[in-house]
Amino acid sequence: MFNIGVMYAIVAGVSAIVILVLLNRVYATEYKEIVDVPYSILLKFILVFCIADMIWGLLSSRNFIVNQAVYTVSSYSFHLLAALSAYVWAGYTIRYIALKDATQKIVKVCRGIFLIIQILVLVSNIWSNQLFWIDEDAYYHAYKLRDFMFYMQFAYYIVLIIYGVSCVLRYKGKDDMHKYRYRSAIVFSVMPLSFGFGQMLWPDAPMYSLGFMVTAVVIYSVNITSDREKYVTELLQKENDKLSGIVMGLSNDFKVMICVNFDNGNYDLYSNSSIFDNCYESHMHCKNNNFFEDKRSIIEELVQYEDQSMVNNQLSKIKILSEFKENASYYFNFRLVANDTNPYYMAKVIKSQNDDNTFIIGFFDDNERIKREEAIKSKLVKSKNIAESANKAKTDFLFNMSHDIRTPMNAILGFVTLAQRHSDDAEYVRSCLSKISISGEHLLSLINDVLDMSRIESGKFGFQNNPERIKERFNQSVEIIKDMAYSKSIDFTYELVDLEEDCILCDALRVNQIVLNLLSNAIKYTDTGGKVNYRLEKMPQTKNDCISLKFTISDSGMGMSPEFLAHIYDAFERSKTATQNGIQGTGLGMSIVKRLVDYIGGSIHITSEVNVGTTIVCILPFERCEPPKCSSLTMEDNELECKNLVGKRILLVDDNDFNREISHELLAEAGLVVEEAADGYEALQMVKNASSPYDAILMDIQMPIMDGYTAARKIRMLNNSVYARIPIIAMTANSFEEDKKAAIAAGMNKHLCKPININDVLNTLLEFIE
Repeated sequence: MFNIGVMYAIVAGVSAIVILVLLNRVYATEYKEIVDVPYSILLKFILVFCIADMIWGLLSSRNFIVNQAVYTVSSYSFHLLAALSAYVWAGYTIRYIALKDATQKIVKVCRGIFLIIQILVLVSNIWSNQLFWIDEDAYYHAYKLRDFMFYMQFAYYIVLIIYGVSCVLRYKGKDDMHKYRYRSAIVFSVMPLSFGFGQMLWPDAPMYSLGFMVTAVVIYSVNITSDREKYVTELLQKENDKLSGIVMGLSNDFKVMICVNFDNGNYDLYSNSSIFDNCYESHMHCKNNNFFEDKRSIIEELVQYEDQSMVNNQLSKIKILSEFKENASYYFNFRLVANDTNPYYMAKVIKSQNDDNTFIIGFFDDNERIKREEAIKSKLVKSKNIAESANKAKTDFLFNMSHDIRTPMNAILGFVTLAQRHSDDAEYVRSCLSKISISGEHLLSLINDVLDMSRIESGKFGFQNNPERIKERFNQSVEIIKDMAYSKSIDFTYELVDLEEDCILCDALRVNQIVLNLLSNAIKYTDTGGKVNYRLEKMPQTKNDCISLKFTISDSGMGMSPEFLAHIYDAFERSKTATQNGIQGTGLGMSIVKRLVDYIGGSIHITSEVNVGTTIVCILPFERCEPPKCSSLTMEDNELECKNLVGKRILLVDDNDFNREISHELLAEAGLVVEEAADGYEALQMVKNASSPYDAILMDIQMPIMDGYTAARKIRMLNNSVYARIPIIAMTANSFEEDKKAAIAAGMNKHLCKPININDVLNTLLEFIE
């Protein structure tokens, strides 16, 4: 037969657990948003305690096989969970009362002390049986200190009852909700206390566990549901406040709102703008009070004449009904008579969601949007014009470039044909070759201009500053330009003022590019017999370590109109096309000059008059530096050193047959022994298998199978250190600064640009061949 413990475990225990599981589930799904009440934690502790109590009751009935260890663990768990459940209960009650004062702090301290005492007593029972003892036959023996454990838990509830009573007595407010909470806390503390005393009187009855469960159910029925209602009410109030804010915001946007009834035409007009005051006064108490009868007079009073017919049609019954068949609202724009500064308004016609016979018309200021759209439209038109202008400039550029490139190409191909036909006339062939060389140089300058401009615009244009003697550097510019001037019988004069010993840091190539561009333009646009003057002088010093040079170039040429002068620095701009004046160019020279001058930090100023001439003043700042520690070789020295190259073995790597043929012949004429490879892979194999190391390698970059960079890196990684140190010189059409850096990074010794200059190639070989 089952004893009372078994009956408890089956009936009361299972019932309590089922009810608590349901409460936990309902709370988790429906009430978890009530975050200010830690009811969920309390429910979980009570559920775990009831499960432990049921297991302990079953084991104590001795109708199940049990040993001493299992029963001991179950007993310790039961007493610990009982203490923790009472502790959590006290915490919930303190949180529920929600009165933060000195009394609350005392209650919290007592709560902690009670729990610590119970745990210490429970732990001490492991070594000394003071609470209970489980004998070898798994019988439970309770001691008087066990009752003390329960008395400590009852002390929780007594303290909480006293706390609740003190809150009721001290409360002076008018809010009944607070007093209701204090009274509830007293009742909910009395209930587990009563059931606990019942447990002491009837030890075999499940009073304590049932007391927890019943009180949890009552709390759910009374407190949690009322908190839920309060929470929902507060949530709805927040939503209503939010909605009210939105409505108020819309009301501020709409200057006028008209609510119209379809059936009888009755309407109410609401205005919050002085612009509509007259309309409001005139029509608020209209005799007919029929919107469809009164709208014409309203429209005539407020809307500009050009828009009146459109607005009248937009607010007709037929239009409104047809729009509402597909949409809940529609818009249209119009202009006001009453507001000249902000005339643009928008009307929104809205179908009422609550009443199919009602619609609302809202009028709001749309001037800012119209202005923004007009501004955007203006920018788009401007951008379109700029794009069209740029496209036209590029189209003109391509047209001019087509002519300018074809002109020297035509000369090159033509003189090649003539030279072939007169191959037996050496003098005539030399003349043709000379003209081919001039045309080739011109074609190269055209290509360089286009590439330089592309580099500048892409932001990949760099400067390499090196020490340069001013007089020596700019004398070279003069020497280059003199022949061009004399060939046109132009009186070219130049002055280099007080520049004997100064040395500066500069990129000689780019500075020469500025000066030669300006000088060549002066020569180019000056007719035969004209004058060109070039003066270079130092500006007064402002800093000891800086020098500013002033370049003045004046000519008696054709000059420029003020209209063209305003666009002289624009890319692809030319005052006259080459087909009109016979002067070739890309229209990029002055644009490149301007960008280079700006990059250096200088200035350039141009004055010009048509058929009188042009004067250009360019000022460039530089840093002083020590003179370069180098000496120039004489022509005789250079020729003597070139003899040192005779018999040296060179590996020429290039995938283009013509380029290899040209380079081979020029190098062979200098006495070099030249071997060829058509790509990087072939060059690598030739280096590996060579009976002796090459004296140098001239390496192209862009090649099939293996490019020059890869070939150079693999050569540098060869096991034979002598072969791995062979000088490698890049000889390529990749002429930009990053190409030079990439060549050095790949292990090459130097970078030379195509089309090759044989003297530069020989000087470079002399530099690296011992």
